[in-house]
Amino acid sequence: MSKFLNKWLKRSPTSPYDRTGLAEVEDRLNLAVITAEVARQISGRRSLQDVLNSTVELIQTRYPNIYHVQIFLIDKAGHEAKLVASTGEVGRLLLERKHSLEIGSASIVGQAALRGEPIVGRAGLRGSLHKPNPLLPDTAVEAAFPLRLGERVIGVMDLQSRFIDAFQTRDEPIFQSLADHIAIAIDNAQLFEINEQQLEENQELVKQMREALSEIQQLNQQLTGRAWSEYIRQRGHTFSLNVDMQTGDAHSSDEVTPTLSDALRDNKIVEQKENGSRIIAVPLRVRGQVIGAMEFELDEHGRIAPEDLEFIQEVGERFGFAVENNRLYEESQRVAQREALVNQIGTRLQTTTNVEATLVEAARSLHEVLGVNHVAIRLGDPPDEMQQSSIEGES
Repeated sequence: MSKFLNKWLKRSPTSPYDRTGLAEVEDRLNLAVITAEVARQISGRRSLQDVLNSTVELIQTRYPNIYHVQIFLIDKAGHEAKLVASTGEVGRLLLERKHSLEIGSASIVGQAALRGEPIVGRAGLRGSLHKPNPLLPDTAVEAAFPLRLGERVIGVMDLQSRFIDAFQTRDEPIFQSLADHIAIAIDNAQLFEINEQQLEENQELVKQMREALSEIQQLNQQLTGRAWSEYIRQRGHTFSLNVDMQTGDAHSSDEVTPTLSDALRDNKIVEQKENGSRIIAVPLRVRGQVIGAMEFELDEHGRIAPEDLEFIQEVGERFGFAVENNRLYEESQRVAQREALVNQIGTRLQTTTNVEATLVEAARSLHEVLGVNHVAIRLGDPPDEMQQSSIEGES
């Protein structure tokens, strides 16, 4: 741009603009170019703190007349403008002090935040809003530009220069344009961080849900295993069946072959060759808990395709589902029978006419239901404290 202006000056000696005016135009054009470049560089930032820090550093580096740059953001309550980014050692000290200014206070930043328009204060002038800062004694001019999003002011860009003629009225629109770009970059960064935080929270929630689901599945497996152990214990024997499909012979057997044992222990399909035969054992599962296994014996040369193994596994799953339903049905029948017995005993107890008769009937009922040989029932406090009332029945 400056090359173009110099060439134009040489070719236009009688130009209505003198060289001073052209220099001012060139300065403003350079200022606009720098502003556009700074705005472009900060627009690609994602992290809010990265946007703030890079903004103040870029402005201080690219604008030769500016020696100190600060950014304030208005708090959620809308009462204070808090310093969030500042250049140099002075900036570090101010940030450590958590420097802030009240909105509407008699300060350049406070008034820019309140009015939503640029405020420029020159040192030493009567009525100037500039307040000398002992940490920044070289400041000759201070200019504050509101960070605006539409009609809303979210903060202030504070610029300070050692040159008394800095921040002329004609330059204010350019700096305000930069402030508007900064406001958009800050807003985008804040939205990005909110989205990132929500994503992290959602991921943490999913993780917690998966962990809870895993715990529930483990608990279901444990409860299922205990239920089947108790079911087999009550039956007094394990369920087993060996079938010879060639002879049709079927008989019970307590023998557990190595392949059955491996399938039970490892919870996976086991294949093995033995005595000219191919043996396949498949675990039987209920809610992920292994409750048994079934074994197939094939000709050594018989081929089992992967889809056949999937079919066998599916049959095993369906088998487990079926026997679990049968166990639950038997359990519900047993509970119903016990409820009926409890109701029957309760009815018999209610027909008695005195305490002694009730005790005797209770003892008899327990003997009938449980087959016990001795029942002892005592009412009252422990012995040696009050007279003991007891009745013992033997059969």
